[in-house]
Amino acid sequence: MNIRKAVFAGALGIAVLAASGAQAADSIKVTISHKTSWDVIFPVMAKEQGFFKQQNLDVDFLFAAGGSESVQTAALGSVQIVVTASVHAVIAAYAKGAAVRIIGSQIVGSPDIYWYVKTDSPIKTPKQMDGKNVGYSRPGSVTHMLIQNFSKQHGIAPKLISGGGPPANRTMLMTDQLDVAWSASPFAMDIVQAGQARILFSGNDVTAAKDVVGRVTIVNADYLKEHRDVVRRYLIAYAKSVDYVYGPKHDDAVKWFADENKMDMAVTRAATKYFGTKADHALTPIKDLKAAMDQALEFGMIKEALTPAQLKDLVEIVFDPPKS
Repeated sequence: MNIRKAVFAGALGIAVLAASGAQAADSIKVTISHKTSWDVIFPVMAKEQGFFKQQNLDVDFLFAAGGSESVQTAALGSVQIVVTASVHAVIAAYAKGAAVRIIGSQIVGSPDIYWYVKTDSPIKTPKQMDGKNVGYSRPGSVTHMLIQNFSKQHGIAPKLISGGGPPANRTMLMTDQLDVAWSASPFAMDIVQAGQARILFSGNDVTAAKDVVGRVTIVNADYLKEHRDVVRRYLIAYAKSVDYVYGPKHDDAVKWFADENKMDMAVTRAATKYFGTKADHALTPIKDLKAAMDQALEFGMIKEALTPAQLKDLVEIVFDPPKS
C-alpha cells in the first residue's frame, strides 16, 4: 500500500512539473520607436493591464529613436517584434533582404505628429520654412517621410536635420539650432499651451500621407516561422489594449500616459485631438501599402519598386480582429 502511494505521489509530482513547464510564459522582446509618443501606450498598456499575461506572454521592451534603427533590431533578430515602425523604413529594409514581415497596421497617416516653432518665430506659414533648419528624427523614419512629402506639397526646400526624438528636437529649437522642431503628441504641448511655442502643421496636413499606412508592427521573419502562435497571441493582447484605450477607460489611459511621462494632465487632455481615432489604430487593413512603397521609391529609400509578389510577401496577417 505504501509503495503504491509512493508511486502515485511520484507520478503526480511528475505530472505537476510537466504541467507547470507547459504553462511557462513565452518571452518576447519588443522594440518601441519613441518612448514619449501616444502610440507607445498600446503595447505598454497591454502589459500594465495584464493582457499579455492572459495570453501567457512575458514581454520586455526596448526603446529606440525611430527610423531604420528600430527596424534593424527585428531584422537582426535582437528583438522579435517592433511597434511604431516606419512603413517606409520597413519597405527599404525588406528591399535589401532583411528578414522582416509586417503583421499589423499601427496607425493610418500620422495625426499625432506635428512641427512647431517658437512663438516669436517669423515663420508663420509652411512656405516660410524654405531654406530653414527643420528637424526630423532619423533617416527613413515617419518624420523623415512626412517632412519630405510636406516640402514637396508646398514646393519648398528646407534644410532637413536629423535631430533624434522629441526631447532632443525641443532642446535644439530652444537653443536656436533648429528653426522648426517636430514632436509627437502630447510631448511639447506644455510649451504650446503656455504660449512659448505654436504648432505650424501636423501629419494630417500632409496630403500624401493622410490616408496611407504610416507605422506598422513588424516581426522577425525567422521567428514568425517557428512561433506563429506566439505572435498571434501578442497581437490578440495588442488589439485588446486598443479596445481598452479607446473604450470606457479612455480617460484613465490618458491619465496613465500623462503620469508615466510626467506630463500635466490638462495639457495631455488638450493634446488628445492629435491622438487619432480607434479606427486609425486598427491592426487591419494595411492601408495603401503600394502608395507607401511609391513614396519610398520617390525619396530614394529603395532603388526599384517592389513587385506585387514582393508586397504580398512582405505582409503576413496572423490575426485579423474583424475575422476572428
